[in-house]
Amino acid sequence: MTGAAQTGRTHAGRHTPKPCVLHVLESTLGGTLRYLSNIIEASTVMPFDMAWVYSTTRANSGLPSVLEQARSSHWELFKLDMDRSINPASDFRNAMKLRAIIRRSAPDIVHCHSSKAGGLGRLALIGLPGRPKLLYSPHAVAARLGAQYIFIERGLSGLTDRFAAVSDSEREEIVHYGIGRKSDIDVVYPSIDTDYFAPASRVEARLRLGICVDTPLVLGIGRLTPQKNPLAFVEIIRRLLSNSPGLQAMWVGDGEMRSGMQNVLRDHALEQKITIAGWQDDVRQYLAASDLLLSTSRYESFGYTVAETLAMERPAVATNVAGTTNIMQQELKGLLYQPDDYDDAARLASGLLSNPQRATVIGLAGRRIVMNEFSKARMIRALNNCYGRLLRPHDETTYTTT
Repeated sequence: MTGAAQTGRTHAGRHTPKPCVLHVLESTLGGTLRYLSNIIEASTVMPFDMAWVYSTTRANSGLPSVLEQARSSHWELFKLDMDRSINPASDFRNAMKLRAIIRRSAPDIVHCHSSKAGGLGRLALIGLPGRPKLLYSPHAVAARLGAQYIFIERGLSGLTDRFAAVSDSEREEIVHYGIGRKSDIDVVYPSIDTDYFAPASRVEARLRLGICVDTPLVLGIGRLTPQKNPLAFVEIIRRLLSNSPGLQAMWVGDGEMRSGMQNVLRDHALEQKITIAGWQDDVRQYLAASDLLLSTSRYESFGYTVAETLAMERPAVATNVAGTTNIMQQELKGLLYQPDDYDDAARLASGLLSNPQRATVIGLAGRRIVMNEFSKARMIRALNNCYGRLLRPHDETTYTTT
């Protein structure tokens, strides 16, 4: 433990003996930003001071509100714009800038989120006197991006004190790629606010969105990126339309693949059947209006959208990938399909659309699972234990909430 934790520090105008955790995040969008928001919410009852190094290079419109959430929770904030791509000269400069921030804030733990922050954070700590502990959360292992990423992740693993996966299946991936040992990996699931994502009237939501009450509606949600695989969504909907020509589909989200997706819709004369709603700050009315969510992600670390859909008592058909497999438990496992098996996905979706009673049962089961497995209390407990093991590796005592 560093001297800061032993002697106390001044944070937000108050002197406190709390240990400090410095979070580092390059990708301030999507699930990683949601996870930071979860941690900010949890931190209000945790025995740690918190700080955050954030980037605006890859960010969405949700970042300002999360920054304000952090300020309101007395987090110390540092801006450091980081590039996702590998650029040795730029990466070295940013690692040195991060090193200066670490010296200034004197944290006890540096918690790095995703591959770029994970790389910069570990480089910044090399040879640093009074080095803090380094905790790394991959948020989907970057090894799948190519051999160079596997090489980098394995090379940096020796500079990592512990890992924090966001699902049991992500922990298995970290072990599979030879990046960390299972005994060095904690699992800290996100939390889903089931009061915010509460069941709502389908009819009322459709009236607000101008959607016919009797039309079957399949929803896709996510950034229009290769990871989320929106073109697979189009292919699966095409199969569904062959048997259900009255079906409507909608993708809620935006991104680099929007023009490509629009071209595909135009080429297949599907512009009246599949609409792109763009980025929405609040997706609840879309979830409420839907008959089911179709998730086509090639990979995840958790899968917030699937969990939020189930919390609102809507069924989901989803790819059998890390994170999502831990959400689709029990009777929901039968609604998972392999990422490239479009026929199976269409079969599963068609089965739910043709059997509203079963869809309702699945939705009810999904909300029960989300409430039981992804609560704020569970996340707080797991985070406290994870940070406690780093600061007191030979002490069975764990930190508790205040």
